[in-house]
Amino acid sequence: MVRSNSGKDKIMDAKAKQQEHFRDFPTTPEATQQYYDQHWGPGKLYDKDMADWQYSTPEEGAALLSEYVPDKSAPILDAGCGTGLVGTALKNLGYNNIVGADFSKSMLDGCPENTYKELKFCDLNKDLPFDPRSFSAVISIGTFTFGHLDLDTLDRFCSVAKQGAPVIGTCNVLQWKEISIQKKLFELDSTGVWDLRKLQKSNYLPGIDLEAWMWAGLVK
Repeated sequence: MVRSNSGKDKIMDAKAKQQEHFRDFPTTPEATQQYYDQHWGPGKLYDKDMADWQYSTPEEGAALLSEYVPDKSAPILDAGCGTGLVGTALKNLGYNNIVGADFSKSMLDGCPENTYKELKFCDLNKDLPFDPRSFSAVISIGTFTFGHLDLDTLDRFCSVAKQGAPVIGTCNVLQWKEISIQKKLFELDSTGVWDLRKLQKSNYLPGIDLEAWMWAGLVK
């Protein structure tokens, strides 16, 4: 009897796509912004790639947020919103007061209408254009990765979150091994900035066999 290698072949193909994507991926925020604006944003190529790669974390992150924020009208910041995949997942759960923020104009231009109450074109690695303690949740999916957000951005997220608000984010397992983000998450907990409630695996991008860590810290 000849056994099929289709399962193994799919994993190998996914790994090859993963390596191909990250081999030439930008490594600085400036280069990443240019990459999104010129290559990945126009024509909704980003959305196509995410669909092909079975991007699951927007729905997973929205579901995690819903565990802590029952009020569907609560103000939520989708930090690094891209083309609105997380906002769409939140809207599908009934949330209607979402602010999106991103440093790529072309990605913001790809956001669906009537998902966000407001869209902010800004650099999240700098001072945030929001009032302190103004959001009932901050969610930032897929942003703590190659050439994206600095770890200090987590402090800024916590500063604009209300007391008791969850700050939810992800870091793919490749980057998790290279930066001290795990240390940062527990440092925010030990210094009393937040209460780290969850740290769990996310399927993230099953289409290229790439998992992520996802967390939720409740701001004190």
